[in-house]
Amino acid sequence: MTAPRIIERDRVDRLGEGLFWSAPDGSLLWTDILGQTINRLDLGTGTVMHWPTPDVIGWIIARQQGGFVAGLGRGLATVTLDPFRIELFHRLGEEPDDNRVNDAKADARGRIWFGTMPLDCRRPVGRLYCLDRGAVRIAGPDAYTIPNGPAIAPDGRSMLQTDSALRT
Repeated sequence: MTAPRIIERDRVDRLGEGLFWSAPDGSLLWTDILGQTINRLDLGTGTVMHWPTPDVIGWIIARQQGGFVAGLGRGLATVTLDPFRIELFHRLGEEPDDNRVNDAKADARGRIWFGTMPLDCRRPVGRLYCLDRGAVRIAGPDAYTIPNGPAIAPDGRSMLQTDSALRT
């Protein structure tokens, strides 16, 4: 993959989302979905780096064993930043060809809840999924247009999910 580059101060993401605080290295990560980049702000130095991805990238979340897991295109990938490497480990085969991953949240048990959506943002053909110990399962209704903002209750017994397009 391509080496990271410092982002110009006036650079603007095309669709920046998925903020994630990485405590071990004191940095804030986010994705530019349409710009196909992973971005990292090092709070110690103020340096912002970015790494180009081979497809749209909806989110990135740290893994307990190091590195990250990310929603990439219509699948899931492991990511390391130094050295930079992306390895797809799961493809969402039940999705329409023009769907992609969008927004995610990890719960206290380490499960990652994420949604999919159509690229045109116009049809409710997305789904809610759960990644749990390497297994991916459909976890909710399949009528999302733009799934966003999963919020998990502190006790882990419930979750709220929004659909930005439907305003629900």
